[in-house]
Amino acid sequence: MCINDKVNWQKFKRGDSLAFLALYDQYFPLLFRYCKQITPATQLIEDVIHDLFVYLWIHKENLSNVQSVQAYLITSVRRRVLTEIKNQPSELPGSNSACIPFEIALNSAIESELKEKILELNEKQREVLFLKFYNDLSYQEIAEIMDIKVDAVYKIAKRSLGKLKKKLLLSRLVSGGIGISLLIVINLLFR
Repeated sequence: MCINDKVNWQKFKRGDSLAFLALYDQYFPLLFRYCKQITPATQLIEDVIHDLFVYLWIHKENLSNVQSVQAYLITSVRRRVLTEIKNQPSELPGSNSACIPFEIALNSAIESELKEKILELNEKQREVLFLKFYNDLSYQEIAEIMDIKVDAVYKIAKRSLGKLKKKLLLSRLVSGGIGISLLIVINLLFR
């Protein structure tokens, strides 16, 4: 955990509103991006994140010390957003049935082919890759967030990367320079 996070968490727990705002400002964008991978309902996401921070402020004295503020907040917002989705009517306002959760944000033409292959993975596999490589969380933190064992996270990550490599090898593009570039990109991203 970052020293500033640890200091701000402790100050926030003692009632320091500036430390609380620093945590909010630091983590709101990350939490928002994470939730966008679960649902495209922007207003629902904003409400859930705001409600989480209100809850944290109200219950600050009762909060425990955490190993990772980032993992704690992602776990909390994940639970809340999934609960809200479950309690919502089947079609959320602004939702798009074509939206695929846990897309990895990639830009170039080479990376768009990789993104396409990532989207062929199941949701749990994409979530592990998103948390590990996009948010740079440890396997332990991912296990806590997803409420699974660390060994399971390792297995999911290994299988996901194996499937990606296999999909890229089977891709029609592998025979050309783009295919080789894709393999280089995946090896760089997922070491």
